[in-house]
Amino acid sequence: MYGSTIEECDKKLKLVILEKFEWYRSIGLSLNLNKSEIIGIGYSPAPVKIDDMLICLKQEITFLGIKIQSDLKWSSQVSALSGKIRSAASRIRIEGRHLTITDRRMLYMGWIQSQFFCNGLVVLPTITQTEQNTLQTSLNAGIRAIVGLPKYGFADISAIRSKLNIPSIEAITEYSLQWAAWKKFHGSSFDPVGISTRSKANKLILHPDQRGHRGKMYDSMLTMAWNRIPLTTKSENKSSIVKRQLKSALF
Repeated sequence: MYGSTIEECDKKLKLVILEKFEWYRSIGLSLNLNKSEIIGIGYSPAPVKIDDMLICLKQEITFLGIKIQSDLKWSSQVSALSGKIRSAASRIRIEGRHLTITDRRMLYMGWIQSQFFCNGLVVLPTITQTEQNTLQTSLNAGIRAIVGLPKYGFADISAIRSKLNIPSIEAITEYSLQWAAWKKFHGSSFDPVGISTRSKANKLILHPDQRGHRGKMYDSMLTMAWNRIPLTTKSENKSSIVKRQLKSALF
């Protein structure tokens, strides 16, 4: 829903809320107005009053575990994710203190790396470099916990991570993009008609316009990710084999 003016947006917003309220009522359900929230993207909506209940404006809402901000940034989500990872690293230190490194690595995979894969395609491709560094630092805390290193002090974390076969934030992001790109484009028809070129032979797609917001659109990112996938993986039809090949190449 959108509008050209604030008044138009407020009017449409109230109509949508009333329609949703009536739809719930018509199927015998009650809409919990105490838990209902309004967030405006690009403008601040006016509070809406329904059945003497006031639905107020929020600058941030949580939907399916993802924190959505009115400015469309990921700073709150990154902070929350970083906190969860550091908490998990502490749990690995405490609960895994009598376990082997292999067992603590298993805890890491379940408690920390799974968090990154859950945020892989939604959050990681569009965060800033500073936010990526914040998450990488949190991930390093988990790696320190695996091998029993102190929380602070110099250590070659990259070498340790490589020895443990744990991917970095960049690798997880790239894997998420390439896996989504394969699912989107692997069934596409690449017409061999005309002059044979290296682009056609490698099933490349013309890069989209990446200026401005277009460069941050998922269609643009998936197109470029598809072009980075090796030809043998592009030509593979079994998803299990594709996943294995992508992980082998990136991890």
